Amino acid sequence: MSGNNRKSKTSNAGGDFTLSRELFNVGGGNMGVAFGGEFRKEKYTDGYSDIAGSGDIVGGSGNAGAVTGQRDVSGVFAEANFPVLKSLELNAAVRYDKYSGTKGNSRDGSFSSPNLSATSPKFSVRFTPMAGLLFRASAGKGFRAPALDNLYAPSAGTNTGSNYTDPFYDSIRGCQAFPNTDHCSTQLTAVNNSNPGLKPEKSKTFTAGLVFEMIKDTSFGIDYFDIKITNGIRALTGDDILKDWFKNQTGPTTSSSVFANRLVRDPVTGYLDYVNASLENVGQARVSGFDLNARTRLRTEFGNFTPGWEGTILTKSTETNIISGETIDNLGKYAVGGPVVRFKQTFTLDWDLGNWGIGTRYYRQNGYEDYDEVKKVKAYGLADLQGTYKGVKNMVFTVGLRNLFDKKPPSTVQEDYFQVGFDPTYADVKGRTFYLRGTYRF
Repeated sequence: MSGNNRKSKTSNAGGDFTLSRELFNVGGGNMGVAFGGEFRKEKYTDGYSDIAGSGDIVGGSGNAGAVTGQRDVSGVFAEANFPVLKSLELNAAVRYDKYSGTKGNSRDGSFSSPNLSATSPKFSVRFTPMAGLLFRASAGKGFRAPALDNLYAPSAGTNTGSNYTDPFYDSIRGCQAFPNTDHCSTQLTAVNNSNPGLKPEKSKTFTAGLVFEMIKDTSFGIDYFDIKITNGIRALTGDDILKDWFKNQTGPTTSSSVFANRLVRDPVTGYLDYVNASLENVGQARVSGFDLNARTRLRTEFGNFTPGWEGTILTKSTETNIISGETIDNLGKYAVGGPVVRFKQTFTLDWDLGNWGIGTRYYRQNGYEDYDEVKKVKAYGLADLQGTYKGVKNMVFTVGLRNLFDKKPPSTVQEDYFQVGFDPTYADVKGRTFYLRGTYRF
């Protein structure tokens, strides 16, 4: 097969401006203000040829089709900075975004979507009561419109990532008596759909923390974060639907799953024809926790030693069911697309003397409840080692080993990805890796 089988193009045509200046003194310095805006037209085209989108080519594009979309985007913002004291600085900002004239075409038809707009404010404060001690906090709102292909891409058939048995075939024919590779313990057919009615994602964020640097060459930091996302956009896959269907199965062909009507039966055979998957808005997702770090530098006649540590602790992670609105706690569990790990941390130790340097890094994350909600996936850690030499002008030579101890990823029964036996979002399947690099700066 030859020729142009797919042509994709995205364009953004527009302009932006920013005006800023300092005004009068507000106590600790001059008040600063800024104003700006942007205006642009987005166009999107993703075109498959008839043969490439026919579904007849193994390893091709499935039965995907051509799609076009466009919209007008405008936004304005304003920001002001108030150094009210030498030790106290306040900042306030606001942005207004509008998406209008949104429309698209595909083999599924012509569509238009409602105009979207949002006002997103942000406030922050920095307070330094004494040298080496900083308190900081911020609160704000965010806005993200769905991408054009999220809205208008034509429906396309695919397979589920894992194997399932068609309950309708099993109840009519029986997989034990009449095994059929199209319906028994196999990858069933799913049809992925875009969604012209998608709402924009909106977020609320709050952070607060402190940085302590009152000891020479030493710093400690702790920051709390709380993020709430409303109408988050994510894919409801065929695997998500079937997993929930079987989890809530009430009879040979019935289930109390809120996704039960997404199993579409063939009107002639009565067997499963396909699973109707789509992009949807999650009612609400929320995550909170702490970012921590510590670092010091020890200067000796044998060189400088710099140990460091960083960690992230999640204290909350929830998401509402797309259909029912039920709140689901996924902290420390496998969630959609990968695990939500409670605790991740990185230890580092660097040494340098003259032109020579050596660095070690150890990354570790806690285990979690596996995909099947029964097994536990073990904690996972990797160690790296790296050496550098800077004795040649403008040059840096680096040699290193990733996964120093040839650690294998922990086993898992996840079925969201084609990689079997491990989770590519949690662990790296590559073993010990050697690298050599040279960098020259003009």
